[in-house]
Amino acid sequence: MFKKNNITKLSCYLLSLLLCSCGDKYEAKKKDKSNSSIDTTDNKKSILKIDKEDNYGLLVLKNSYNKKNLIKIYNRDNSIWKSFKFDDFFSDIEIMPYAIKPENNLLVFKTLKKEKGFYEIVVNESDENLIKFIKISDSNFEYQTLAEHILTVVFVNFDDKTNPLYEEPNIRSKQLLFNKDEDYYPIKIKDDWLMIEDSNNKNYWIRWRDSKGKLIIELLYDA
Repeated sequence: MFKKNNITKLSCYLLSLLLCSCGDKYEAKKKDKSNSSIDTTDNKKSILKIDKEDNYGLLVLKNSYNKKNLIKIYNRDNSIWKSFKFDDFFSDIEIMPYAIKPENNLLVFKTLKKEKGFYEIVVNESDENLIKFIKISDSNFEYQTLAEHILTVVFVNFDDKTNPLYEEPNIRSKQLLFNKDEDYYPIKIKDDWLMIEDSNNKNYWIRWRDSKGKLIIELLYDA
């Protein structure tokens, strides 16, 4: 009886260790997928081919940004329009850019063109006539094409009725089932197609822009 009880206790102990281990692995994977600072050097992430240029680029605040540094935005005459520190409490009703979340160090401006040492940016998406400038030499920011930027976000969202899942980057390929409860992560870009991956590491293809170059997916920066 004594040996039988010991064996039973040992079995229960080993089972609890196994369950804890599986839980830890699941949480670690979930945390890794939800990390907003995805490593874009990941071999899985790549741009295979782009057949036409994006309509615009993006100027992105670097992850290494020091919140003590001043960010300077200029007028066309090179005078300073605004100068500020982008800390967790930053708020300015005139600055409503492509993406912003101060507590996550997220600040992204739509970039229209380069001009005489400056990026021409849209500082307020509700008023695209409000054009300002950031110096190309500003080390707080890095320029990304729209295709490059898509591969840095955590998740993408899309309308599966107008933009269904395909097995290959071709509308003649097999359509796959969409799961509304699933998260989809951007992996690779080929022309107008984006490979996405679900939490079970299964791959699909969707379109990320239409024939006119308009973005047709939603970019999600955190969980």
